[in-house]
Amino acid sequence: MERSIQHPPRPGLFQPHKSKAFADDLVILTYGERTAEAEAFTNSELAKIENWVKQNKMQFNEIKSQIILIARKKKSRRENINIYLKNRRLEQFKEMKYLGIYFDNRLNFHKNIEHTTEKSKKIIYMLGRIAKLNWGQRHKSLKTIYERSSVLLMTYGALVWEEDI
Repeated sequence: MERSIQHPPRPGLFQPHKSKAFADDLVILTYGERTAEAEAFTNSELAKIENWVKQNKMQFNEIKSQIILIARKKKSRRENINIYLKNRRLEQFKEMKYLGIYFDNRLNFHKNIEHTTEKSKKIIYMLGRIAKLNWGQRHKSLKTIYERSSVLLMTYGALVWEEDI
């Protein structure tokens, strides 16, 4: 079940952040002209979410919480940002995995493509081991296994990363 925390838009301006939750995973996307502006929006949003979590008798695991700064300028990607959850500064990473997709601070998805390639190689290797000329699985069975595994694996999250191929 996907839940979205909605906030009223600021008059005359676009909304600088969006929060999305899926099961026990939450992502906050924040935009700012400068890093400090994005940092302030994110901390404000996290404070609201912390209150909501407390009211609903839930908890965050701040140790598992990660932040990543995605910026166009190389200089900005090197900046350290101060985002807090439960009065604890969250660790900043250059890459992270969210719902099975790897993101990095340049949004180039190389890690995601490498990961998918390695998993696909393993599946194809296993298919080769069960497919022999005189014994083993028939062509139709192998095709079904391939379509149900490799193709789904390779296209998972394609709407997010397809432009990067």
